[in-house]
Amino acid sequence: MCVLAAGGIAIDAVAAADWAQLPQLAGSSLVPLARLGMLVAVGAVLFKRGVITRATVDALSRLTVALLLPSFTATSILTQFRPQEAFYRGWYFLPLGAILMIASFAMLAYPIARYGRRWLEPRYTVATLSFHNAGYLAIPIVTELYARGPLAEHQGAMLALLFLFIMGISPLMWSLGVAAFREVPGPNGQVAWRHAISPPFVASVASVLACLLQIPQQVGPQTLVQILSPFTMLGACTVPLMMLILGATLVQLEHSYRPPARLAAMALSLRLVLFPALFFGLLSLLLHWGMLNRAKAIVLFIESAMPTAVAMTVIAHRYGSERAAQAASSLIFLQYVFAAGTLPIWLTIWGWVHGYDPG
Repeated sequence: MCVLAAGGIAIDAVAAADWAQLPQLAGSSLVPLARLGMLVAVGAVLFKRGVITRATVDALSRLTVALLLPSFTATSILTQFRPQEAFYRGWYFLPLGAILMIASFAMLAYPIARYGRRWLEPRYTVATLSFHNAGYLAIPIVTELYARGPLAEHQGAMLALLFLFIMGISPLMWSLGVAAFREVPGPNGQVAWRHAISPPFVASVASVLACLLQIPQQVGPQTLVQILSPFTMLGACTVPLMMLILGATLVQLEHSYRPPARLAAMALSLRLVLFPALFFGLLSLLLHWGMLNRAKAIVLFIESAMPTAVAMTVIAHRYGSERAAQAASSLIFLQYVFAAGTLPIWLTIWGWVHGYDPG
């Protein structure tokens, strides 16, 4: 019944949408993605030309994870996240929502994984499909959507909400994701949890705790900006560097273990079409009933439309067999190829029906 109600409300919302605004909203969704796509293409070309090598990508990835992304995360949360304000009420729903989103998608993906068990063991397929890209693609998209015009004043707050979502997904990906691909169990899961406690995760948790203890609030806003300014400059490098790394990474993926056409079609349909459609209806229902504020709904919907995290290719190659790693990489590559078409459509539909104003 809830599914039918969600579908009915979503249809009503679409029917009530302003058709005259559709071209403008399509442009506001396509232009940010086009900018990011250009950076991804630049990264791919630089890798093909030998300007960026595998060693360079590895070094830049380490720099991003160890310094740039933690700086970006910490400065966004410390300057924006104020738990006592109405905008952030119920903030803990986002990390919990990330966990529920992964669990629900894994259950939906399992029948598809079982269908393709002759090609790849089901646990590999489920892991390859279930963990959303919450960083290398979602962060730049949110940054671009709120980069200009009247929405620009909300950019920091929306990024802070996105980082709260990432707090839920990162530990699961680096623990359960690793466990799914690991051929030989590690000693008491120590390796998995060591990766789960990554610098971006530590930066998120530490910054949230500082805000809960109202430590940043004890410093004047201008003083806080001055204190954090070196880290703000470092964080400003994060988004373009992420896109260059993503382009170079996608070019490197080997596709010798291509999935069967029917399996690929089912997996891509679930990941990029059916799951966002399901969440569109569910979030429309929650907004209609006043059970979820618009800002959290925007973050959750953007995440629901994401392809798999690129980090899953790293996990597959580091912990899985050669066959599992190549098969997972092939399926992830296909997701990004088709996401280039589905993401603009979903972002346009959400903007057309619900808008991106989080107020």
